[in-house]
Amino acid sequence: MTDYTIKSEMRKHPGSTTGVTTFTSTIASAAGGVVTIGLSTNQTAALKPGRYVYDIILTDNDGIRDRVVEGMVIVSQGATR
Repeated sequence: MTDYTIKSEMRKHPGSTTGVTTFTSTIASAAGGVVTIGLSTNQTAALKPGRYVYDIILTDNDGIRDRVVEGMVIVSQGATR
């Protein structure tokens, strides 16, 4: 994975033309195939409760994109203050 870039976004649904937020995405171990994604405190606080979809896309030097992970995020309002 040394010749790849990584990108990950969250959207309300796959056909959404705008993303809700973009994850900070890094290749933690190219040799081990480990990637990490995360949101800052401010990004997390700005999320409205609901269901969202996300994916992680790797792009090689030739511009070929490969979706390696996809899933759903459920955001709920916390109860504890």
